Amino acid sequence: MSDDGDRQHGHAGGPEPRVFIKTLGVFESWVDHTEAIWKGCGAGAGQLKRALALLIARRDQPVRREVVLEVAGGYALKGARNVIPGLRKMLHSWGIEIALTLNKLSITLHRHALWQTDGDRIDRQFALAHAAMGAGDAGGALASLDGVEDLCGGLYLPIYDSPPEYAIDDMVDYWQQRQKETLQLLARVRVATGDPRQHAPAMRAAARALRFDRENPASYLFAAQIARQCGNEERARSYERLAPRYRAGPAPG
Repeated sequence: MSDDGDRQHGHAGGPEPRVFIKTLGVFESWVDHTEAIWKGCGAGAGQLKRALALLIARRDQPVRREVVLEVAGGYALKGARNVIPGLRKMLHSWGIEIALTLNKLSITLHRHALWQTDGDRIDRQFALAHAAMGAGDAGGALASLDGVEDLCGGLYLPIYDSPPEYAIDDMVDYWQQRQKETLQLLARVRVATGDPRQHAPAMRAAARALRFDRENPASYLFAAQIARQCGNEERARSYERLAPRYRAGPAPG
């Protein structure tokens, strides 16, 4: 992959999967570094995206066929009978049908080395950086987090829309928290390097973490701490003034 592709996809070492799927802020897929074609057996692209989003959110868990159809819009829209065959054909064209198990009652999308999401990369990079920091290696931690800021794109699976009984609020909440924690870790790592050139990007990462937890005073106090460590007292005090406004908000996660 080119350097530009590495930055776009946030690759941080390890084998490159054939399929990369962005789930945070947007829902997009690349096959062999080329934007994927959402097409299969006459099913609509929107149907295929919603069906795949559900299977990604419930990875390694069997999902009843009728639930896949309802979430995809198969019952209400033309081409209902094409959604599941279309999904299978599309994943076959992407080269990852091996990750899909179908039986008479359910469908399961399994974790597999051939495909990966932006969230998988965030989790991996977070773990590597956390281990490096534990070993006192701030430089190694920073290298482990290369490109991770670009991966923290926002709402998990924004394409997903379903009846309340099939909500994925648990995963949405997880990825809000994980993105905040990752950006805060990045800020801490940049400060820990002791390099003044890392101060501005450290404060940027701390500020970006706020978008994932705006009503938590602890997030503002964290940003204030980072700003103070970077020698920006004015910004630190600004964050500290904002924090009391959210004292009645949710407790820190």
